[in-house]
Amino acid sequence: MSSSWNVDAYRSVSLSECHWKLCREFMTRYRHLYPEEQTVALAQIFANAQLLLRGDADQTTRLVLDLAREQPSAEVKLEVDGIEKLVKREDVPDERELDSVVVKAEQIDESEKDYNAELSSTHEDSTVESSTIGPPSAKQRKTDQGEPETDTTTTILAGLTPFKPVETLRNIEDVYCNLVIVDNDFEKTCREFQRLHSGSIQSVQQTWDEGHCSSKIFVDQIVLVEGWSKTESLAKKKALAAFFKKMKVFCYQIVSKKPSHLPENQIARTEDPTTNSKHYKSIMKRFVKDSIEHELVFSEEFSEAERDKLQRIATKLDLETCIVESSTNPQLKIIGQPLPALAIVERIVVQKDPELGALYEVIAPSVGARVEVADST
Repeated sequence: MSSSWNVDAYRSVSLSECHWKLCREFMTRYRHLYPEEQTVALAQIFANAQLLLRGDADQTTRLVLDLAREQPSAEVKLEVDGIEKLVKREDVPDERELDSVVVKAEQIDESEKDYNAELSSTHEDSTVESSTIGPPSAKQRKTDQGEPETDTTTTILAGLTPFKPVETLRNIEDVYCNLVIVDNDFEKTCREFQRLHSGSIQSVQQTWDEGHCSSKIFVDQIVLVEGWSKTESLAKKKALAAFFKKMKVFCYQIVSKKPSHLPENQIARTEDPTTNSKHYKSIMKRFVKDSIEHELVFSEEFSEAERDKLQRIATKLDLETCIVESSTNPQLKIIGQPLPALAIVERIVVQKDPELGALYEVIAPSVGARVEVADST
């Protein structure tokens, strides 16, 4: 059986770069085991099995399925997050088992923070491309074991105008509209994007063979960037660098300032909470709507029973509370919920909110700015 045929002769412009790399690797490894035509067909099946497991089905899928019906096949052992999956044809001996290819999918975790400090030095070295073929749906902002954000966040987002998020992401431009880079921090950026409930940012690392590893950052079916290097960690670092470099061109950024103190609203005892709880409930509701991690502090005039009553009202509104000891009488303090990043951008850029402007700087993208950002300095 001849194995001297040219693998590169089967390179097709209709195949994605990722698909071709899988095919080429398969044919190079196993062309000595099968006749040329069978090896080529098996390579297509293998590549598509890998891509389909990751959600990367492209326009060649239908063709490959047709080929699979006509050609002899083999057993390909795939390992995805430690779970083995077999793509098997019965007419090939079991001893011709192919080497496994490991595909690792990782949710973004705390380790991503380690890369952010190094991104500025790797931006120039990044050699990645973006595409819109795509895998499955980073770390969610959770209120209670993965429960979605409260209705308050949804209400705030629904009230936005030029920065109202896109509900259904259809292309990479929709991602640009929804994504806000927060403090040049990947984890914060992922959390804020997740709050919109339009998709989630995820990172996938893959090892093709020794010395060829890739890392891809994507949202649902839309690939944002991809990085290649000798190891998965270096590929991930390149992808992160490329992510920030590219997103800063098309997306707004917010950078937290360091104010000397957070605004604090003092609430006096103008009504009896036991007989007129609606008064204080309305205060808290306004606070929920307008707060930007401010503090709402109830004066020392309130008794312990009244503080308990107010605390129950706050809890029903999903507000965080604490009791602050003072020299005379303890005080109830309520911590405001953080605004979604898109709402912060709109309030500073459109509404010129002075309090938010004291807390955050907004940086407009170099391409596609919806509203010009005024100089806040």
